[in-house]
Amino acid sequence: MTIEMPETVLIDPESHRGPDSRNRALRATAGKTRIGAGCTIRTGSVLSDAVLEDNVLVKPHTMVIASHLSREPSRAVRSLRDGARLEENARGEIRGSEKSVLGEGVKSMAT
Repeated sequence: MTIEMPETVLIDPESHRGPDSRNRALRATAGKTRIGAGCTIRTGSVLSDAVLEDNVLVKPHTMVIASHLSREPSRAVRSLRDGARLEENARGEIRGSEKSVLGEGVKSMAT
C-alpha cells in the first residue's frame, strides 16, 4: 500500500487495506472498512465501515459510509451511506444513495 503525505491520512486500526492500493492526502478511514487490492482513494475522501472490492477508484471528496463498492464503478460517486451498494460497471453520479442498490451495468444520472 502506498500512502501519499501520511501525516494527513487517518486510518483506523480495525481497517484492512489490500496490496497495491494507493491513498492520496487528506483522507480518513474509520471503523471496519475493508479496501481491496489495487484500489485508489483520492484526496478528501472519507470511508467508514465501507467495503471496497479490488480495483475500485474512489474519486476526490467522496463519502462511503456503511456501504459497498463493487469492482470498477464507472463514474463519480459523491456519497453512499447506510447500506448502499454500487455494483460493477454501474454508471452515473450518485448522491446520497441511502439503502439503494445500483445493479451491474445500471446507469443513473443525477439532475
